[in-house]
Amino acid sequence: MLSQSASYAEYAIKRFDPDLIVIQDFVNQGRRPFLSRDFSVPDFDRESLENYFNRDPNLYIENIPLFHFENPRLVAIHNKLVVALASYRMIQILINHLAIHFQFQFPNHLTSCSGDIEKCRRIFKKFYEPGQKINHKSLANLVAKYPKMNFLLLDPIHSHYCGQDNPSFLGVPVLSICLKDKGPEYYVAHPPAYVFGGYAEQFVEYLQKHRNFDK
Repeated sequence: MLSQSASYAEYAIKRFDPDLIVIQDFVNQGRRPFLSRDFSVPDFDRESLENYFNRDPNLYIENIPLFHFENPRLVAIHNKLVVALASYRMIQILINHLAIHFQFQFPNHLTSCSGDIEKCRRIFKKFYEPGQKINHKSLANLVAKYPKMNFLLLDPIHSHYCGQDNPSFLGVPVLSICLKDKGPEYYVAHPPAYVFGGYAEQFVEYLQKHRNFDK
């Protein structure tokens, strides 16, 4: 996710002092993957789980969305309460569970919605939007914190910005890998090694064209 990439980018800036930070985006979007009920790690306990949330309260907002209201003021109130009050989190988790179970008529979990695409989209949107807002905020904060750093977003498979002159997203330049008339392996998130050769060719062309780096 973009928020995770932004966090690692800051580590890389501090550790390696790079000339350019390239972040792959437009593939994984929405909320960050989190622990499932089948997750098991030796010595993993409740205290370890709490540490994740204490270090990043946004995890509450991503994993416990407000299902039934879209009013920005109510969402803002919800976001504050879900971070601050464990009792509120318990109530909201129960409400979300009942909403999925009864209103959307899914027996147990979101994978049960495969037969109704529209219902899937409505629930996906509720879980997608909070995480995506955090993704965008994380990138904006990173760019603002390091104004002299060169950033580039890499769009490897969707080609959102092909044919555009100097495209950007949230103020960050974008390089779309525009590989036309290629096999299906060129349009997956994790392609075979030889596909990256095509990426590299366009990346080199981009760097040769844009030499106005600050460093």
